[in-house]
Amino acid sequence: MLEPAGPPLEQSRACVTLSHRALDLLPEMDTTPLTQQVREGALHGAAHAYLVSGDVTPASECLPMELLAYARASEYRLLTLRDSRS
Repeated sequence: MLEPAGPPLEQSRACVTLSHRALDLLPEMDTTPLTQQVREGALHGAAHAYLVSGDVTPASECLPMELLAYARASEYRLLTLRDSRS
C-alpha cells in the first residue's frame, strides 16, 4: 500500500483544490452514471474545504448542503463527512 505524500493538511488542501477544479470541468446536468459518480466524489472532496480554511460560517455550509441534496436526489445512501479529528 502506498503512503500518501505530505502532511495531512497539505493532502486536504490538494484534495479541496482538485475537487473544485473537477467541479469546474464537470457538467452539472449530465445524467450518465459515471459522470454523476465522479461529480459526487468531487462535491465530497470540495465539501471538506472547512477543514482547510477553518471557516465554519453559514456561507461555508453551501457545498456540504449541495452534496447532501445531490446525494438525496441520486438516492446515494453511502455518504460520510469527516471532521477535523480524522
